[in-house]
Amino acid sequence: MPLHGEYEPSATSWVRDQVAQYEATDGAEGGTFLDLPVIILTTKGVKSGKIRKMPLMRV
Repeated sequence: MPLHGEYEPSATSWVRDQVAQYEATDGAEGGTFLDLPVIILTTKGVKSGKIRKMPLMRV
């Protein structure tokens, strides 16, 4: 199910950069952090309605 809304980039620069790199290369780059695989988790704020994206890894 696609999410619609205004994208709100993270205030944290490394998160913003990781997501941008992953999306710019269709996942060819930016798919790891500290040599651990990551996915990009996309959520929508209940109150704001803004789309947020963050790398998520299993530890």
